Amino acid sequence: MPSFFKSTCFTSDKDQLVHPSEAVKVLQRLRQISNKRVFYCKFADRETKSRKSKSTRQCFSSNNPSLPPHRQCDFSKPEANGTWICEKPEKLPCSAITKCKWYFKGISRVLGFVSEAEKKLFEKPYIEVELEVDPKDRIRVLETELPTPEHLPACTGNTRESGASLGHWSGKVWKSAVCNVRVFTKEDIRQCLANKTVYMQGDSTIRQLSKRL
Repeated sequence: MPSFFKSTCFTSDKDQLVHPSEAVKVLQRLRQISNKRVFYCKFADRETKSRKSKSTRQCFSSNNPSLPPHRQCDFSKPEANGTWICEKPEKLPCSAITKCKWYFKGISRVLGFVSEAEKKLFEKPYIEVELEVDPKDRIRVLETELPTPEHLPACTGNTRESGASLGHWSGKVWKSAVCNVRVFTKEDIRQCLANKTVYMQGDSTIRQLSKRL
């Protein structure tokens, strides 16, 4: 078996290796890089509606030390643990913001943080591999080195905790590797979200979550 297949696989009706451990380490490293994606927001004077009263500025989902405070429009929501800072237009106030979008071609900037050898880890035959074995052969499953959830501290809900994204899915339930996750029933979710305003920031994964809710 190739060295890439040393990581634990997710199992269902068929054994499948979703990501090798080497690819997981690359994803973990990329998550720690701030402002790796390119976002832009439009600012416009709704009264004049002229081209001169419009401006497009780059925005950031993390603090940007290279942008002085007087040149920032800070739209962050501390209560939602969300950071959103835009470069301030020269002739328009921050309140003139209209809409924002992710610059898709900016994905090349993200790929710039990944070497050619690492990119191959996200291609066949290293990704989503069906593990075909002879029924007579034994499959040896390595023991996990992580503690069981019962021995972990309760999750606090602070997504900025170091390693908060580490874990795996099991039976449609997220099992964190760093804290004991509380599992909510549908009724718990209804009661929790009733009469609440929920802010969601992210990519297509967040869109799926919002539709599910």
